[in-house]
Amino acid sequence: MSLRKITASLATIAALTLLIPQAYAQHGIHRGYPVIDPDGNDPDLWQPFVDTTAFPHDFQFFAPAEFGEFGNGPEPSTGWFGTADRVYIYMTRPEDEPSHTEGDFTWGNRFTVGYMSPEDHGWFGELWHIDGPNRYSVTEAERVNVLQPRDLINGSPTNVDLRGTGAVTPPTGANANANALASQGLPRTDMNDPISEDRRYFIRDSVNAADLSSFELNKSFRLKELHYGSHFEPFFGFRYIKYQDFWEKDSYARITDLGVDVGQVPPTTIDPTTLRNERFDQLTSTFDNHMVGGQIGARWFKIKGRWDLSGEVRAFGFSNFQFQQTVLHEELTFYSSTDVAGPVEAVFQRNAFTNANAAEFVFGGEVRAEAAYEVTRDLAIRTGVTFMEFGRGIGRGNDINRNSQDVTMFGVTFGVDFRR
Repeated sequence: MSLRKITASLATIAALTLLIPQAYAQHGIHRGYPVIDPDGNDPDLWQPFVDTTAFPHDFQFFAPAEFGEFGNGPEPSTGWFGTADRVYIYMTRPEDEPSHTEGDFTWGNRFTVGYMSPEDHGWFGELWHIDGPNRYSVTEAERVNVLQPRDLINGSPTNVDLRGTGAVTPPTGANANANALASQGLPRTDMNDPISEDRRYFIRDSVNAADLSSFELNKSFRLKELHYGSHFEPFFGFRYIKYQDFWEKDSYARITDLGVDVGQVPPTTIDPTTLRNERFDQLTSTFDNHMVGGQIGARWFKIKGRWDLSGEVRAFGFSNFQFQQTVLHEELTFYSSTDVAGPVEAVFQRNAFTNANAAEFVFGGEVRAEAAYEVTRDLAIRTGVTFMEFGRGIGRGNDINRNSQDVTMFGVTFGVDFRR
């Protein structure tokens, strides 16, 4: 090409440039000018809040999913995102429990909301709640006045041989079957009292009862794309966890007319017709662990066609402010006679409270692995596994001195994903 043609071409390009209107680059997540302050700082880099209109959206949530024909997906999304998961998780038992090497499953929920700016930095918050487990060993104890005379299901008290004091001839008639069961010492106790519909105590011994709530707020950064199209997002932030442990130990005993405590099941040497009073004791303890501290972590993900494969890891350290309250409830019932249908003469109740507090250091971590399948452009269904460990510093049981135990949790998750 001659020098004359090159000069003419450059002149033409310069003329067209002058005729084109001036265009400005799009701002990131800013609400207005300036993009960078005079000191060279980005005013929105550490700002956890942003206008809801900062990331325009066409609201076509159910548009077809965007994925490449050769297995490559779209660029990582920016803007608002969120997830909602149902969690089925296993939690270990307290160390004082004889079966402490075992654990129990329970259900929970996990929600995440956040945003990622076009400059590849953002914020996200996450909320956990695990309701349980609620595992108790329960024993049913028949009360002294197990029979209610006004209840026709079990017939007349004279036809009931609840404690083996004599032979009874099975009755006949409309209530023959029910009365026959009652005469063998098997009354339908759920119908005995017309008001409470129960003449039993349920003696509970806690095995594994707890409740966990967690909130965290994190600052995240998206690094440059790694080999084979994967991405890495380190983050750090603040986290608060409330872990409650519930402990209970009940006891029940029958007392003779001479004031002799014969226990829940009287020995065969005791004349059952002498049973006249009863005592029910309930000792409960609530151990609150309020953990406040920081965490660091990272998320790795790779988009492959319709699939988004990801993994997360967290490490945290907390100051644990502990509070324990123990309540002793005593209930003593006196009857006017030793008959199985004897009316109540008096009931005495007493409650005693004991409080204690302590502090511990807690360290631990969390690991996740998840796979999400894009159903539409913005929505995906996902499943995964999760593991959380408190290495030490958790208070459980009814002894304030046993306040540095460990807790292990692991399970599966399944839920929905919005532009995560």
